[in-house]
Amino acid sequence: MVLGGRFTRMQVMLMLKKPEVIQQVYNDGTVVFNERKQAYDKYGTPIRNKYSLEEVSRAWFRYLGITSQDTYHAHADGKELTEKIAIKGKTVIDVKWTLQINSNTYEVYRSYYNSKNNETELSLVGVKNDN
Repeated sequence: MVLGGRFTRMQVMLMLKKPEVIQQVYNDGTVVFNERKQAYDKYGTPIRNKYSLEEVSRAWFRYLGITSQDTYHAHADGKELTEKIAIKGKTVIDVKWTLQINSNTYEVYRSYYNSKNNETELSLVGVKNDN
């Protein structure tokens, strides 16, 4: 049945239906936040360029796409973005922290709180493991 000659009854019902709120799902994996601590020898002297990692927290995340604008800004600073992820809520990220996803280690290039989705977006730069 066509109402007014343009739309069917089903099309009209779909247009009048209220939009549904879709909840974001953070199930792509877990990220481990580690703090780099200065390593010391047995006499308490700091060892240059040697650090130990201490776990600070863990969080579930979802992958985001790296935009051309993200790539442009990173290249201007001489960095190459590897991943972009989002974690739920407003999270404070310290620049001394490194992130570990599976067996890969990353440093945070940019942290941005997206108030529309209530999530913190993290642009990550890959770090070569010395192990």
